[in-house]
Amino acid sequence: MSIDDVRSLPSIRDSRGGRRWVERSFAAMGTRVHVVVQTTDGGRPGAELLDLAEDCVRVAEQRWSRFLPDSELSRINRLAGRVTVVTTQTFDLVDLALTARWETNGSFDPTVGSALVHAGYDDDFDAIAARPEPFGSMLGSFSGPDQIVLDRRACTVLLAPGTVLDLGGIAKGHVADGTTDELLKNGASSCCVNIGGDIRVAGPGPVDGVWRIEVAPAGVVVRLSAGAVCTSSTTKRRWLSLDGPAHHLIDPLTGRSRVGGPQSVTAIASTATAAEVITKWMMAGGRPGRFEATGFSSFDDGTTHAHPGLEPFLDPAGTDGQKSS
Repeated sequence: MSIDDVRSLPSIRDSRGGRRWVERSFAAMGTRVHVVVQTTDGGRPGAELLDLAEDCVRVAEQRWSRFLPDSELSRINRLAGRVTVVTTQTFDLVDLALTARWETNGSFDPTVGSALVHAGYDDDFDAIAARPEPFGSMLGSFSGPDQIVLDRRACTVLLAPGTVLDLGGIAKGHVADGTTDELLKNGASSCCVNIGGDIRVAGPGPVDGVWRIEVAPAGVVVRLSAGAVCTSSTTKRRWLSLDGPAHHLIDPLTGRSRVGGPQSVTAIASTATAAEVITKWMMAGGRPGRFEATGFSSFDDGTTHAHPGLEPFLDPAGTDGQKSS
């Protein structure tokens, strides 16, 4: 997912009532990050709050990037077959990812990392997109979550040899949630954290008190006063493998890039962590209502299917908001 060419909301610099909007965009976690914060007179300066948000994201990247050789996740994968002591934050995220796997009947699966690597997604996407020749092939199988042992008391993770954890999607949602919480704790009255299209908002937005989020390519605009919206799409992060076209959404049933079904799905939920997981459930044909969420699915014939509960979140006014693509 990408938020390239994000446009600032029209009233981003409105300072009425002693409140001021500040924003920052930067590259991290293999994507673009956009943070919007509302400050108040007497509160922490906007620059400090933006620094806090960026620090939260960059610390998480150092922990959970699959592409940084010294990250905690890379160390876990490199030491597959051996017990690895991890930080509490990493243990909790791995535990959360495995729980999500069971709750979605395997539609979300953090152990597809070996299939992604075999297919050629073994580096930051900008690097692999620049490769001139086809590369990688579909693995067709991977170790699965039964090959992971967690010990909460010792705070350790044990992967079976050959297992590769990929926490990319759920990590982005989790960091969007955590960064939002930190901003609110430190004096922000409203904020929006957008990590590659995994968006979490809190507090009144700058346009009529709501946050307007444009979802591409569907062209739908979602209105939120709180909560999260996340999109997953087979049209992004694509490359040509030795077996033909490939993309980053691996079907856990086949170990190959998912074929058929929706071209993209968008989930609206209370947290970005939940919404991110629910998009994988929806990609497999599941209904978001099972998780007290809603959303919509778009297909390559141009049709869009709205799930129950979506209508209150739709903005009929058109585009010009945060982008989730």
